[in-house]
Amino acid sequence: MIEEYVKKYNFIKSYTKENTGVADTRNYGISKVNADYMLFVDSDDYIELNTLEIINNNIKDADVLKFGYNIITDNKVEKINNPSFNKNGNEAFIDLCETKIPFDMPCIYVFKTSFWNNNSFIFDKGHMHEDFGLIPLVILKSNSLISIDNNLYNYYMSENSITRSNDIEKLKNKAYDYLYHFDNLYNEVNNNYKNIDKNVKEIFNSYISNALLLKAKTLKGKYQNDYIKELKLRKINKLVLSNNFIRKIKKLILSISIKLYLKIF
Repeated sequence: MIEEYVKKYNFIKSYTKENTGVADTRNYGISKVNADYMLFVDSDDYIELNTLEIINNNIKDADVLKFGYNIITDNKVEKINNPSFNKNGNEAFIDLCETKIPFDMPCIYVFKTSFWNNNSFIFDKGHMHEDFGLIPLVILKSNSLISIDNNLYNYYMSENSITRSNDIEKLKNKAYDYLYHFDNLYNEVNNNYKNIDKNVKEIFNSYISNALLLKAKTLKGKYQNDYIKELKLRKINKLVLSNNFIRKIKKLILSISIKLYLKIF
């Protein structure tokens, strides 16, 4: 099908490589980009017909543009709406955290190619959840991020989707890959990245800490107990925010017992 479109339209290029995983394939694709902007579409998903037109009308000269998406299952469509704003990376990260909607999928963004390459961004090809390990940092480092309320991406989740796997070993490996990405993100933001406000740094640290807590909930028994030990080593109870009453209660329980926190929340 791809080759048919390549023959029909001279602006379409096709590249073939061996299957080395999502991260390495994305990096390979990025190395072939010679346009001003780039976006990703996974093989079982699709975008709306007017996606590129809407992007072109809104992108201006932003480093990043974000849009809403729909989750398509075998029997329903769930619309994940997106806020509208035009802000720098620090401000945008705060706003996206406040939506309480996952925002580390690269497919719901358009990236300026020069911005991406100048920062030497790369997806980690040795671990799962490479999106979590990179996209929050990309957002944070952008000088300008435009967010629009159009739902342009359709994310298809079948009953056999990888993201729904109940394989215990896979869940364990995914959780520990989150730990790996947490360590890299924490080090980059707290030790290497200077252009960040103190309050944004605190929000970022809380965001990646809460991501670990969510992963801990997917584990049971010894696997969860061992994972909790890793969370204690990273002192995530000190990193989560306590800037309102509910968060203060959560942080208190977290400080007393991570296991109790996981049962309650």
